[in-house]
Amino acid sequence: MGFRIVQTISQNANEYLPADYNFYSGKEYYYPVQIGFLTKALTGILLKVIFFMMRDLGPGEEKNP
Repeated sequence: MGFRIVQTISQNANEYLPADYNFYSGKEYYYPVQIGFLTKALTGILLKVIFFMMRDLGPGEEKNP
């Protein structure tokens, strides 16, 4: 799970984290390993929930009038 979180963050912020983006792009895990379908599916769902909950925590435009 931690691998996928950092991988997703490095993909979304590739201009700020170019070394991380290059390392994590195209990999399923740190080293070659077979990851089961259920693990991939649950991790994908949890990532969507986590990033949905974090959507307003990052820097961005000010939303106050």
